Amino acid sequence: MRRSGRGIGWLVFLMTLAYSLFAILRHWHFQSSFDLAIFDQAVWHYSRFETPANTISGHAHILAEHFHPILVVLAPLYWVLPRPELLVTAQAFLLSLSAVPVYVLARERLGPGLGLAMSTAYILFWGIQKAAAFDFHELAFAPVLIATALLGIETRRDRLFWPAAVSLLFVKEELPGVVVFLGFLLMLKGRWFKGLIVSAIGLAAFALIVGWLMPALGGSDHYAFASAYGDLGKGPGSAAGAMVTRPLHALAGLFSPPTKIRTLALWLGPFLFLPVLSPLALPAIPLVLARFLSSSPNHWMAAFHYSAPLAPILAMSAIDALSRLLHRIPDEARRCTAARWAVTLMVPLCAILPGNLPVWRLFSAAYYRSSETERTARRALALVPPAAIVVAQDSLTPHLSQRQSIYTLRSGAPEADFVLAGRALSPWPNENWGVIEGLLAERRARGYRTVFEENGFVVLEAEQPARRTTPGGQEGR
Repeated sequence: MRRSGRGIGWLVFLMTLAYSLFAILRHWHFQSSFDLAIFDQAVWHYSRFETPANTISGHAHILAEHFHPILVVLAPLYWVLPRPELLVTAQAFLLSLSAVPVYVLARERLGPGLGLAMSTAYILFWGIQKAAAFDFHELAFAPVLIATALLGIETRRDRLFWPAAVSLLFVKEELPGVVVFLGFLLMLKGRWFKGLIVSAIGLAAFALIVGWLMPALGGSDHYAFASAYGDLGKGPGSAAGAMVTRPLHALAGLFSPPTKIRTLALWLGPFLFLPVLSPLALPAIPLVLARFLSSSPNHWMAAFHYSAPLAPILAMSAIDALSRLLHRIPDEARRCTAARWAVTLMVPLCAILPGNLPVWRLFSAAYYRSSETERTARRALALVPPAAIVVAQDSLTPHLSQRQSIYTLRSGAPEADFVLAGRALSPWPNENWGVIEGLLAERRARGYRTVFEENGFVVLEAEQPARRTTPGGQEGR
């Protein structure tokens, strides 16, 4: 038992190291994007006890875009080292730490050895890898909290369940839905009174956050992402109503286009489709519905960070289903053999599906080398004073985001003290470098002068200091 306990400790340490190393190198290779810049600017504001206005996303208060006040707990890290690298390291640790409650459940159901193997499969699952490899996001908190809440339910430990369930309400506005279904799970297990309380708290929190708090912070009367549910309604509430009144229409939307079916297979396949046999999969329902009923194709694909909250539900429901199936095998030797084969198969499936997983780049020597392009980019960045207003190409914004005003280089970007762009970097959200060249030409025509031009990188400086502009568009000094 003690040896397996050390094993999970080493697993958390090694995967934190691997995931943070990958993310830091990715950032240094200028492959991070404005998502990291958004959160870096927000936590920087929190660390300075300032309102988290976000000029990159265009919100006077960042909680009007997504509700994630839990980010405040990261602010003290910036008192020590205010760097975006610290954010991705914290994310790597949180994701890796979520393997611990998975291990505890697997150890109790399958034994310490298979428990450690199951935790390894979980931490290598593509949903975790994609989250660790794509900038920083508030959903980094979700896996460890969801896994802890599920462990609390299964072991009847309220001291685990309640802090985790309540904390989920502060991670993102869609996660109160998970809390509602955690309550349903409790009811399914016969704990009706507790389940009703938990579900009521989740429903009330969702209504308060989406119906009033976020709109109020954004100076609006509606949820900013209400349009994400297309013709199902004008928001999550209307979409939920449409699922009741037009179930066939909603059901068709869950499986069309076929990309959704592929993603569903990639969620379940690495765990041998065992999660569908366990009631612990119940809290996955609101996450799947939020993903598949969305009008954004990004939500349907096996990419980005969106599958991270599903990962512990899939792993722990697979553990529960496997242990239930094993109890049906009367012969102990055959039972042990079946368990070993199942878990042994899950480890490589989680490690290789759906292919080209990011963490394996750590085994490439080229990933550790700095190119001349990157060295040129750093020289360009060094020209920008800390207090300057900046408009920058997307891949450069995370390197300049700890300031009051920074914007992504695109049509309609406000006036700035400095404008930065690099031909070798991703042109997103612009279509190609030609569009960016046109934007730079417009700036030059308005009096910006070139102060740096080397290896495809350009730095423009305004003749006069730019007027300070709030995220809401009002000018000030």
